Amino acid sequence: MDDPDLPQDQHDHALRGLTTIHRFSGLVNRFWKTLLPLLKQSRQESSDRLTIADVGCGDGYLLRQLSAKATAAGFDVQWIGYDFSSTACTLAAQKADAAGAEIRFEQLDILASEIPQKVDVVLNSLFLHHFEAADVETILRKFRDASTQAFIVEDLRRTVLGYCLAWSCGRLLTRSPIVHYDGVVSVEGAFSISEIQTILASANIQNTEIQKRWPERFVLTYRH
Repeated sequence: MDDPDLPQDQHDHALRGLTTIHRFSGLVNRFWKTLLPLLKQSRQESSDRLTIADVGCGDGYLLRQLSAKATAAGFDVQWIGYDFSSTACTLAAQKADAAGAEIRFEQLDILASEIPQKVDVVLNSLFLHHFEAADVETILRKFRDASTQAFIVEDLRRTVLGYCLAWSCGRLLTRSPIVHYDGVVSVEGAFSISEIQTILASANIQNTEIQKRWPERFVLTYRH
């Protein structure tokens, strides 16, 4: 998935497979439940639009779903998606247009560059396991520094059950060989809760909460 030379049809197929897995795992509802108190508080305290950015947005599935929920609930939000892949950004923009969702997408290499603008909340899903601990420390600092209210991260936990789920569910839910391969490799590269806590301490990031979530994931929330 991270190969810039991956043919677009294979990239699209893999992104569709990931969308199926996201639906199965309940990813959107977990982010929405965490975001909802922030949206309500913002509406009570200010008339300004809340700005929310998803770093590593892929084809924009999470942003499209959250945008639809926010609109239905009467919240005015500016949505931004960042991804390393220009292919993913192009596809995400097309899908957002088709869904009538107002979302801006930009290409971004989070390790090489800062997040281009201050936002209220940074979102990040199934992304950190692609990096070494030192890089994760850098990335989380950038999330903290770019956000004014919070960042919310969901990622895999490295467990035996997680490996088994990645292998079996990946094959049950999608035919993409890229997803089949990436799923188990991703679990192998994922962090344990204690490792994430060590990274946060090294980065001097406090005011965090980490919760275990099915299927073998964790949700990390940082609030300013």
